[in-house]
Amino acid sequence: MATSPLEPALRRSYVDGIYQSDHVLRGYAWMTVVPVGLAPLIEESAKAFPTLQARRADSGVLVVEVGKRPEDYEEAMVQTLWECLAPVLPSGVPRRAKVGPSQGLVFRDPRTSLHSIFRQSPGLGTGDDVDCAGDVSGYGVNA
Repeated sequence: MATSPLEPALRRSYVDGIYQSDHVLRGYAWMTVVPVGLAPLIEESAKAFPTLQARRADSGVLVVEVGKRPEDYEEAMVQTLWECLAPVLPSGVPRRAKVGPSQGLVFRDPRTSLHSIFRQSPGLGTGDDVDCAGDVSGYGVNA
């Protein structure tokens, strides 16, 4: 049974991840498949992130890519992808592994992302009137 690095970092079980997958993503990587039910929440907002490529597959899932190869998935791109996907990521701050690399995770609660805040705030629309593609380094990303 495979799991994403996000699930154990959030102390979520593999089974819980499966049962909750129609409400939240189980993880993210250089190529992330967003299920059909969550795709509409990300499809339009992905356009605010010019470094990401998002396209619908024939099955209806949304494929979000960071570059063309896994090598393109560097820390700055991890943060960009996380910001884009934050509205459909499970809440909570991932715990850091005691040893090893960060495994491509952002160590913040996605509910604190600018993109999530704009989507949840009345009167701000869906983000069309806000530039969410700018520098977010001052907001504690990977702090």
